[in-house]
Amino acid sequence: MINFYSTLKEKYKGLITNSDYCNMLLESLMGMFVYRCDSDKELEKYLNHKLELWLRVYGKVGFAKDENGLYFGQVQFVGGKLNKYGWLDKVQIYTLDGKVSPEFDINSDNVVIMFNNGLGHGEWNCLRYADKLTEIDKSMDCGILNSRYTQLVLVKNDKVKRNIDNAIENMKNGEPLVVSGKDLLANDLIGNSTDSKGVEVFNITDVTNSDKLQYLTHFHDDLMRTFYQIYGIDTNSTGKMAQQSTEEIEGNVGRSFIIPNDNYNWRIKAINEIKEKFGVDISISWGESWGIELDKYKADVEDNGDLSEPLESEDDKEDTNDATEPKNDVNDDDKGVNDNVKE
Repeated sequence: MINFYSTLKEKYKGLITNSDYCNMLLESLMGMFVYRCDSDKELEKYLNHKLELWLRVYGKVGFAKDENGLYFGQVQFVGGKLNKYGWLDKVQIYTLDGKVSPEFDINSDNVVIMFNNGLGHGEWNCLRYADKLTEIDKSMDCGILNSRYTQLVLVKNDKVKRNIDNAIENMKNGEPLVVSGKDLLANDLIGNSTDSKGVEVFNITDVTNSDKLQYLTHFHDDLMRTFYQIYGIDTNSTGKMAQQSTEEIEGNVGRSFIIPNDNYNWRIKAINEIKEKFGVDISISWGESWGIELDKYKADVEDNGDLSEPLESEDDKEDTNDATEPKNDVNDDDKGVNDNVKE
């Protein structure tokens, strides 16, 4: 396979890299849910691909049904009046085969709109994180180039340049370069006057900074970690560049199901409407990766008890035990005195 990417100009490399990162993040989110439709396997196939793609990109997808059948595709609000929720009350569905449905009233029993989230927006996080990851790649490319030991040789004339070029080529083969004094005079190299400096060499890279690449790779990992934790997938990572203990690694694992639960609730709401209005039996479940994470979360809840109550740390427990134990401040000498008083 020919690597055409390496032949492109830097501007086009950046565009391809950005697009590829965006597609990678988007594709991973498309596996969050799995749809089933036993009565229509063809529809099931498109639900698991096009439905999630359009929801993640456009934020909403429309379903409509009339005497010609079921329409499924992108939804456009095309006119009518604004309802009390701020939506136009006329919509059309643009299907995969290029058909456009008739106009439907949004409040009728002929149309259902499925939203990606409560805002009705696509996953703009994919665009944001793809942009940052692309910039990190550019910085890494610059860092890799800077890690090469590169010198700039300044010569007096083309004759000296040709001889030095030949010397560098011979150096790769481990062979010496022999030239006569007519071809390369000592004065051409070292000079003997104030206006003739001969050959000067400048270092245009700093190989000692190559160790800074690890900070860029770590930043790259941190961005990926924060992106997936937003969407409920935990990853192991720490903010330290030195050695870490097992407790530090495991202690930085976290996940948030806020957005996945919001995505799920809006999808299940639309699916229930589709069942009720169209009689199409569609079901939704968590994808494999998210199902595993959900099981981990439930296990954490069971291990820690009811998370609606504040969890007690070991220090809190010790303080509670100390507070409940009766304190006896009477020492042995005082005890003897008290006994004498009683007698």
